[in-house]
Amino acid sequence: MRLRPAIDLLHPRGLVAQRTRRSRPASRRRAFTLVLALGVFVIATLMVSWNARRMFVYINAVESHLGAYARHHEELAVADICRVWLTKLVEADRDNAAAARNDPAADPRSMLERFAATPEADFELLLPEGSLVQLFVRDGQGTALANLGLATSPEQERLMLQTLVRLPDDRPDLIRSSGPIAVSLRAAETPVLAAIAGPNAELLDALLAIRNDPALTGGNLRQLLARERVNVTLADDVLQMLTLDPQLWVVDVEVRAIESLDDPDGLAAARGDARWYQFLIAQDATSPVLLERRRQTQEQFQRSRTGAAPGA
Repeated sequence: MRLRPAIDLLHPRGLVAQRTRRSRPASRRRAFTLVLALGVFVIATLMVSWNARRMFVYINAVESHLGAYARHHEELAVADICRVWLTKLVEADRDNAAAARNDPAADPRSMLERFAATPEADFELLLPEGSLVQLFVRDGQGTALANLGLATSPEQERLMLQTLVRLPDDRPDLIRSSGPIAVSLRAAETPVLAAIAGPNAELLDALLAIRNDPALTGGNLRQLLARERVNVTLADDVLQMLTLDPQLWVVDVEVRAIESLDDPDGLAAARGDARWYQFLIAQDATSPVLLERRRQTQEQFQRSRTGAAPGA
């Protein structure tokens, strides 16, 4: 065997020939292929995951939009039910007033006043799709008016502003934007009366003590307060913010799905998903006027039905 001169090995052609004769090991080729396959797999997984998440978000957005649309139209439908029912109450009041002229023992209260005195549902309606609508009436003037533009004097505006500032920030249900300025003494919750009384703790205690007195009327309010040793002269401006003759009514509404339309006993023990609404009504001699409407949480609905105003 003849040895190649060293000069030939150092020649560029010789180096090229040496390189071309070398082959890449099979293990290195397999490793490169595995890394490439893993990279493609990761990219494909990320794309599938991103598209699946995008579709999930889109489906949730569509369902939320449809739910809000259905809830909005349900609220409008319930408002129409309230209007029709309240209109019938106005007609009943006219008939009762005509009959009371010949019957001195007749109940002089309006239908709303009678319903507000009972904790049971005042009206029930079963809808064809299987929802039970229940209406509950209560005194709606137990909240503070937040519309300062309705004040008739600077002094009244000052009292309204002081009341609003003293109310707790986490209770938007204690204010309203419509109706008379005066607050119903019997329907107001303790935070509202505390905001009206301000630093006069004796006045607050006296109001809480007498407001459930059956003998209480607008004519003897100051006498009962004086009996509780309250300086009525100093509290006279505050008492202008209170009334015992409410002109506003709240209709709390519960819409609940029932299990079976064929089960008459299911009306009293309706089960299923429920929604709650609240309507502020001004009732005059001709027709009801819907002033405000809002959606309620279950906690707010239960608070209104358990008589939180007289208690705490």
